[in-house]
Amino acid sequence: MINRLIISTLVLFQFSILFSSSPFGTVKLNDSTFLDETEIDVGSWLSYYTWVLGHKDYESAKKIIPDSSAVEPELWIYINKISTDYIDNFASYTLQPIGYFGKECKECSKFGKRLPTEKRFCAMLDFPITGLSYEQVIGFCEWRTKVEGENKFIFRLPTPDEWKAIALKGLSEPERKNGFRDSMNNKNCAYYNYDIKCACVNADIQGKLLSVGMYAPEKTGAFDLFGNVSEMTSVKGIAKGGNFKLFAIQCHPDSAQFYSKPEIWLGFRCIVIKKKKK
Repeated sequence: MINRLIISTLVLFQFSILFSSSPFGTVKLNDSTFLDETEIDVGSWLSYYTWVLGHKDYESAKKIIPDSSAVEPELWIYINKISTDYIDNFASYTLQPIGYFGKECKECSKFGKRLPTEKRFCAMLDFPITGLSYEQVIGFCEWRTKVEGENKFIFRLPTPDEWKAIALKGLSEPERKNGFRDSMNNKNCAYYNYDIKCACVNADIQGKLLSVGMYAPEKTGAFDLFGNVSEMTSVKGIAKGGNFKLFAIQCHPDSAQFYSKPEIWLGFRCIVIKKKKK
């Protein structure tokens, strides 16, 4: 236990040095604005649950659990399984240990190429977190601002206009002029995860929920802005980016998806604003 505490302290110290110039796990948009590289993953959300459980109480932690009807069934089984394991790896977006969840997850064997093949702990933790309400996500952003950002960085959902500007910035010059990206590249492989039949080696997983970061990054360095899961914006009920259940024409910078409850096709990522020094 002491060795783990020492290691954890050293890792956090190293991260704090990196954090002084750029929040961990983000891409830089300008000197004061950053964006999460991918959609927020399950591991990061569970580390938030672990933090709340340890710093508050079980009733508070229960409010963070996603809607069981809007996550992969196998993931729901994994989340609810009592485990004596402790995943002390720091989550991708919280700088907090994932916590008391199984290091192995036999439930994920059916997903095959939809998840990373090599990992030291449960690969399902790389799914984008889904099944959340707008209020749950706002709570996460506020918590991240206080705990990870130390109130020096503000984590929040992007506005629809901010999201569109970021998406356009990630396209090539011809794509920006056209206002969209083509569905497939010259090898007939999909550019992102939406509902389409393509003649590519990954055709069998196209149009299904995938791990974050499975496709090539945008010019900004961010992954999955188009497709996989739609991303909540600061306007409740409006998401951007398309998702794995939609056709390519619905996954472009101008498209919007509307929601009224948690959905398996709905996730989020944060935009990060560096506070100005007074």
